[in-house]
This record gives sequence, C-alpha cells and structure tokens, in this order.
Amino acid sequence: MKFVIRASSGREGMKGLCEEFGISRPTGYLWLARYREGGRLDAVAEKSRRPHDSPHKTQVAKEQRIIALREQYPDWGAAKLAELLKREKVEIPRITVHRILLRNGLVRERDGIARRSGGLNGQRRMSSGKWTSKECRRSERDACR
Repeated sequence: MKFVIRASSGREGMKGLCEEFGISRPTGYLWLARYREGGRLDAVAEKSRRPHDSPHKTQVAKEQRIIALREQYPDWGAAKLAELLKREKVEIPRITVHRILLRNGLVRERDGIARRSGGLNGQRRMSSGKWTSKECRRSERDACR
C-alpha cells in the first residue's frame, strides 16, 4: 500500500496523506499502527469482524433433535416443530427452528413466511365494503363505485 509506505517514511504529514488517499485520519493512523505491529504490508489488510465464538448458539444435540423431528414430520414447519419441542420441555423460538432447517437444507427460504394479500387477484376492500381491483383504482375510480 502506497499510503503506509509514504506514511511510515515520516516525510509527509498524516493529514495531507489521508486527504490525498480519501481516508479519515483515524483510519490512516490505524493502518500505520497495524503496519508497525506486523512489520509487513499484509498486516494492514482489513480484519474480519466476525466473532470468534457464538455463546448463544443452539446446542448440537438440540439441532439434531430438530432435524430428526423434521425428517419424522416432513410436512411440518418451524412453528409446529417448536411446539412439539416445547412439549418435550425444550424451549426454542420458532425463528431459530426455521433457521436451523434452512442451514440444513430442510426447508426453502420462502417456506414459513406467510404473506397476506389484500384479497383475490390484487383486489382490496374499499371503505364502502366493495371489492376493487388495481386497474379500477387507477383509472376509472368513479365509474367502478
């Protein structure tokens, strides 16, 4: 990185260099500190922000139980499986069950996400109680009523 090489030489000011490279001064100082700590240019590379561990991750035995239940009841979704687990004294939120099923390829991403439409074929109920379509709402509003 040209920035780190020029900044470490000490011949140029940090403010001017940061403006030239389009970065903030804190970022410039961060890159320079990483370079000095690592001694190599690859030490300046962006670090992963992913946590090293997940303390609240679902236990493997519970995940395996969810998978076993799904295989036993292939038509059941996350809500029913969560209720079944609840009866076994295993409290797992429905969304967690769904994510476990997704991770293991046991459900499609759209499954379990209920969407309510306004009515049939794009229709919706007007305040008067009549059903109207999108075309009716757009053009002949008065004629449709």
